[in-house]
Amino acid sequence: MLQLTCRRVLVFSIVSLLSLAPMSFGQSADTMTSDLKQKKLQEKPILLGPPPAACGAGAGDCAIANGTPGCDDLMCCELICGMDAFCCDTTWDDVCAAAAIAECGVVVPPPADCGAGAGGCFTNNGTPGCDDVTCCDLICTADEFCCSTGWDQICADSALANCDMGDVPGGCCLPDMSCTDVTDDSECDILGGVFQGDNSICVPNICFIATANDECDSRVSVPLGTTNFDLVDATSSGPEEAGCAFPFGNNDINQDLWFNYTAEASGTLFVDTCGALELDTRLAIYEGCECAPLGTLLECNDD
Repeated sequence: MLQLTCRRVLVFSIVSLLSLAPMSFGQSADTMTSDLKQKKLQEKPILLGPPPAACGAGAGDCAIANGTPGCDDLMCCELICGMDAFCCDTTWDDVCAAAAIAECGVVVPPPADCGAGAGGCFTNNGTPGCDDVTCCDLICTADEFCCSTGWDQICADSALANCDMGDVPGGCCLPDMSCTDVTDDSECDILGGVFQGDNSICVPNICFIATANDECDSRVSVPLGTTNFDLVDATSSGPEEAGCAFPFGNNDINQDLWFNYTAEASGTLFVDTCGALELDTRLAIYEGCECAPLGTLLECNDD
């Protein structure tokens, strides 16, 4: 009967655990050690015996500082704690998480507001986050507002510019001002209509007639003080303003209205929409009263 030393049993168990090429029981300890070197296992510490109690179900995610000793991926947790016992004895902090990402290939989870139950990514959806996890994670990493507060038009525009849309359905306003649902904007173009936006639906009055000051050449004059306005029927006609340096390189001002103001005295003019709207606005101010071309851009602002 073949007798195995404790050392051989342990080495064989480790090789089996990592799914390396099987070894013959007839090999010597020296041969087995040589095979391990060929697999480069000697570069990583090996934790002998059972895995730490902190590893496995019930522990936090391995890819983040999870606030618990250990993490939920048993094999990864065992490896990292063999390198740094602090990760299992005390807490799984940023150093442990970084090691897990590098050594185990674990992936940082997306923000909690991303995924099923959230609104669409390509529209002002009224919820924090959006339903496409990959897109949501990308946009919220660059602009925390989109997940911490609400997925507004700025977040939607950033998603349009940076995420894979695929075929996104929406409403299509036909030349007779009736509305029909289409699979994407290209189908609406074939019908000679105007696509109303990704994930839009045909509801009463969606095919609107634009407001009076929807275009620069039909702008209205405003005095000092408060001026009421309604963006519901506004279309997007403003130019892309590279000088504004808005987030994600998306310098469009969407659903815009146009106004004139003639100064009544020298001094500083304050223009704001603070507290007036439950959405994220952009403002641009030009010198002069010409539309084609517009005058010099004096100032612009996001948020």
